[in-house]
Formats: sequence, structure tokens, C-alpha cells
Amino acid sequence: MEKGSELITDKLSSYYKLSDEYAHKVIDHAVSYAQGHVHVNCLENFWALLKRALKGTYVNVEPFHLFRYLDEQAFRFNERKDDDKGRFLKAIASFAGKRLMYRKLTGQEDGGSLPSPTGTWQAA
Repeated sequence: MEKGSELITDKLSSYYKLSDEYAHKVIDHAVSYAQGHVHVNCLENFWALLKRALKGTYVNVEPFHLFRYLDEQAFRFNERKDDDKGRFLKAIASFAGKRLMYRKLTGQEDGGSLPSPTGTWQAA
């Protein structure tokens, strides 16, 4: 986030250190859940959907790939008002015309071949 951006959080004390860098608005859930445009409902909705996907749909998520799952859920959430056809067309448009070569996918971009054979089976 850029300094000076509006930051809306709940009343967790850890966020108070950010007040100098951002236009910090706080919503206290003990008082109310929304005050005009100041609320965290969308974020709480996103986290609920993400947790449901990680625990139910994807089940076994490796930490190395977590950013990919987060990207997918962010796309789904940001496009939630669109229908399935619209989301599909946007997804296709993001990679249409881009080519992924097998050797790049397998890490052999230098044009290398399979590792040199070893073992006794070659003698046969």
C-alpha cells in the first residue's frame, strides 16, 4: 500500500502503529459493525471463502503453492458479481496468445536433454 492510502481495520491494537503512514480508520465491533463506508465486512467475507476453499476444496495445500491459491481466490472474489461465462472469458483473455513450451515447464530451457543414462540396463 502506498503511504497516505486509506486503511480500514478493526480495533486490534497492532494496527495503531500504522496511523502515521496511512489515513487509518478503525471500526470497533463492540460498538458497531459499520459506520458509513468504514467496515471490514468484505475482508471478513473474503477470509471466510478462502478458509472454506483451503479446508474443503483444495484440502492438501503445499505452502510453496499458497500464492497461487490466493491469486485464484482473489480473482474469484473480485469478479464475484460477474457470471461464470464472464469469469471464464476474463481468465482465457489473461493467457490467450501466450505460449508455454514443454522444455520451459520442465526446466530444460537451455535446450538440454534428459540426464545422461547410468546403470546396467543400457548394456542389454
